Amino acid sequence: MNKKLLTLAVAAAMAVPAIASAEAILYGKVNVSLDYIDVDQNATFFRPGRQVGPLYSLSTALGSGADATGALGTSSLLYPDAGLPPVPRDGGTYAGDPVVGSIASGYLSADQTSAYYSAAQAALGQGKTEAEAQLAGVAAARYYDPSNPFADGTPERKAQLANILAATEMGFADGGADFGLESIVNYQDSQMEALGQNLSVGLITPEEYNNRVADLEALLPLAARTAALRGYRAGTAFKGWGMDQSWFGPASRVGVKGSEDLGNGLKAVYQIELGVDMTNAYRDNNIVNGNRADGFAFRNTFVGLAGDWGTFLLGRHDTPLKISTGKLDLFSDTLADYNNTVGFQDLRADSVVAYVSPSWSGFQFMAAIVPQGGATALGVFNEDEDSIAGAYSLAAIYKNGPFYGSVAYESLEAENFAADDANYELLYGAGMTAESDNKWRVGLGLLDWNGFSLTALYEDREHIYGAPEDADGNFFQVQAGYAFGNNMIKAMWGRADLNRCADPNNVGFRYTCPSSALGEYFAENILVQNSEKSSWAVGYDYNFSKRTTAFALYTQVTDNIEDADWSGFSIGMMHSF
Repeated sequence: MNKKLLTLAVAAAMAVPAIASAEAILYGKVNVSLDYIDVDQNATFFRPGRQVGPLYSLSTALGSGADATGALGTSSLLYPDAGLPPVPRDGGTYAGDPVVGSIASGYLSADQTSAYYSAAQAALGQGKTEAEAQLAGVAAARYYDPSNPFADGTPERKAQLANILAATEMGFADGGADFGLESIVNYQDSQMEALGQNLSVGLITPEEYNNRVADLEALLPLAARTAALRGYRAGTAFKGWGMDQSWFGPASRVGVKGSEDLGNGLKAVYQIELGVDMTNAYRDNNIVNGNRADGFAFRNTFVGLAGDWGTFLLGRHDTPLKISTGKLDLFSDTLADYNNTVGFQDLRADSVVAYVSPSWSGFQFMAAIVPQGGATALGVFNEDEDSIAGAYSLAAIYKNGPFYGSVAYESLEAENFAADDANYELLYGAGMTAESDNKWRVGLGLLDWNGFSLTALYEDREHIYGAPEDADGNFFQVQAGYAFGNNMIKAMWGRADLNRCADPNNVGFRYTCPSSALGEYFAENILVQNSEKSSWAVGYDYNFSKRTTAFALYTQVTDNIEDADWSGFSIGMMHSF
């Protein structure tokens, strides 16, 4: 339908203040795709409600809470008095056997405890060491699912026993010596021996020796628990059909925007925009519940003033860095979106004060600050995040006919990630705390020049998600397209080069490759570490009109992490109004 001015009554019904001189425009975009995807279990491919890809966090590894130092004392696999009791041999009992819990008390249910002992006994029966048996038991307890005690009408206890058995088998399978506790203990012993030798010949002082030994002892329980979980929990591989399968996909939306003439060249501007989930892919695994109230999310929503001097906004909005290259992604809002494939990070902040300049001979400047009020990028309250600019973003853009260029810089200060400080001190060493997550981006484009489009983007990002070391990355992509008549063919290629702890998808790599006492051993022998990934896509668009487009594309992502590739074919349709 054509854009129309809403009447005052309609605007009021949508809770938008209005007077006779105000005008409001209803607008939106409907975008739906049918996708076939092939996703390996470790691929960082996100579908809310159905996570595919590796997950790891210290809260998962250590029980409730994300503070490693607070949980270490009650979760050690090595010291029975502080954690799990020793494994009984020959079916016997041990005086410390828990009745309703394990890992001190309150961590495991009785059935999880049964799974722990069943797996541990099975490991001992096959000649495993006590350390390896403990690992098998811990893994079994973690695999037990207390939220699903029933199955196909089976009586409760039988279902629980089946659950325990399944957890036991999975725990034993994943509790072997390849990533087991014994090898970690051996590594620690060798480090201790080396420290002792260095002390005896005067290479280190007694104080340095004591500090290094303390670091090793503090890290060892975390190392054991991390090894028991293999440093991450593998996601679920998936191959098959679905709709709107990518988190960065269709981005259907509806909104109302308008302005009021205030006189003297000044006007008030406003916008309220909602993202609309057209299919089930974004929210849950129930295909018939209509997503209930979860099918909507706020997008760019603000109020402000505009004049010849530019526009000033308050509210929720895309950052200038995101805006600076939005026009350069020929696959935007599809399965091959550059956020989803290469890993560029685009942010929409919830609390923004922004300024957008007018165009001066093609040049335009944008700036935004984020007064966060204690909110952080990790979603954890931090009373020290009290700055008027806890995050800020700057961009300069040049547009002249088909020529387009941009440069942008964005920073999220360290207080956004301070919830991880205790973890980083433990993992990386004393004094190592979160750093600011900074990135700059350059974009160049030749857009619709006699039907040809060519774009290039480069982003350099430091201290991704605040990690203090080994956590930088750079991202590069080129795209090309040719439009003829109502048709357009297009292609893209991109690459991300990442330090081993770089975690652009926030799945937890920064916790699993520390550069501290056991860090090298973790990264080389046990844990997932990043390196690089590349992606490519080809696509075809058919424009029925200026507002309606059908599309088809194929994209593939190849990751150096084992079992972390994914690919997808997508056909769909977009309509703007």
